[in-house]
Amino acid sequence: MATVTVSRNYRITIPKEVREQFGLKPGDRLRFVVEGRTARFTVVRDTDHPGHGAKSADAEGLRRETDGA
Repeated sequence: MATVTVSRNYRITIPKEVREQFGLKPGDRLRFVVEGRTARFTVVRDTDHPGHGAKSADAEGLRRETDGA
């Protein structure tokens, strides 16, 4: 599992292996779902154009790691 660091502007870089696994391109949108201390993302695909389905992908739970928790 890849680990990323949140910048002072609250930005992260999605690791290359994750971008490739989900076919992410610049401009793609992600929706985050928070469940307790776990955050999951879903790739949001444009469904307004013919031929585009509601294709989405769930990532395995991405967890914020803390000492002693």
